[in-house]
Amino acid sequence: MRAPRGHRGPHGVTLLEAVISIAIFTIGLVGIVQLQLVASRATVMSRRLDQASALASDLVENIHLWPYDDPRLTPVATVTNANDPLVTTRNADTRAAQITNSAEQPEFAEGPTSNALHPNALVGATLPYDGDSEGPHFERYWNVFGVDSDGDGILDGKVVVVIVRWHEAGLGYRSIHQTTFVANPEVFAL
Repeated sequence: MRAPRGHRGPHGVTLLEAVISIAIFTIGLVGIVQLQLVASRATVMSRRLDQASALASDLVENIHLWPYDDPRLTPVATVTNANDPLVTTRNADTRAAQITNSAEQPEFAEGPTSNALHPNALVGATLPYDGDSEGPHFERYWNVFGVDSDGDGILDGKVVVVIVRWHEAGLGYRSIHQTTFVANPEVFAL
């Protein structure tokens, strides 16, 4: 008995079917490799954000240990609340290698840098944190604003905006910000 016309039987696959199968397999493999690269980059970015957040939190904690009249906490301006446009302008996400707009330049920084108006304002300045052996060079800046909510000329405290910035290869500069309030001990006496 002969097999009907067009029926191959158990003889195997044709060359065309094999080429199509290899092409589909290759496309799937390329997709998996690209997905792995994206996941790897996301892991690195997550680690950088964790490091930057830890550095910002460390500086915020240290700021609360400084005396209220410490020169590193000298206000650049007085505002009536933390949402003042002057505060938000200084909190701008600065992604250029050099910050040229003085309205966006942080007032104080750790160590010598051209990106702050008072780069050596940290007493006993040290070089910025260099990350891990594979990590980026982090820079910490901060801006200080006096808060006089009732306009009586006596500061209620100081709003401090801490900025940690680093360069991410292929993406440029990235930064995170944390804001804290240091209460005036004369106004908020225990």
